[in-house]
Amino acid sequence: MKQSKCKKEISVEINNKNILDNGIEIGELARGPLVKYENLEYQEDLSKMINQTEKLLNQAPNIIKEASFTFEITFVV
Repeated sequence: MKQSKCKKEISVEINNKNILDNGIEIGELARGPLVKYENLEYQEDLSKMINQTEKLLNQAPNIIKEASFTFEITFVV
């Protein structure tokens, strides 16, 4: 366990894998069967994700999970 300034009995080690696993689980729950949606899977070529999002936005109304865009020089999912 990492050294912490908190009391040992309330200190919790933060593990990036746990954070990612929780995010994946929440994402799966959000993709429940009650709503029709478009899910954009991650791709190495980020421009493809952005183009897919733009294409779906032009077909409104819709719900897009993992929509992607850029703001200035930042890629956002």
